[in-house]
Amino acid sequence: MSSASETKAAAAVHKERLSFIEAAVFENEVGSEGKTRFKVVLSKSYKDSDGSWQRTGSLDPEDIPYAVKVLDRSHTWIAEERYKRAKASA
Repeated sequence: MSSASETKAAAAVHKERLSFIEAAVFENEVGSEGKTRFKVVLSKSYKDSDGSWQRTGSLDPEDIPYAVKVLDRSHTWIAEERYKRAKASA
């Protein structure tokens, strides 16, 4: 049986946001060597019919330029983070 702390979702290590579009970067340790792998989750915030904020992975055509920008910024952050870590371990 899993404890609550074991099933708790990992927090994003970095986020980029533009308008209602967000790219969240997550870090996962892979294998026994302790290598790090980054993953990016893209989402859009919107208000539902009750006025509550929700998230979706579906984008409208006008959201695409914002998605491209936050994904590019996330890619840059990941590249810089990998460089910093490689330099620190050298």
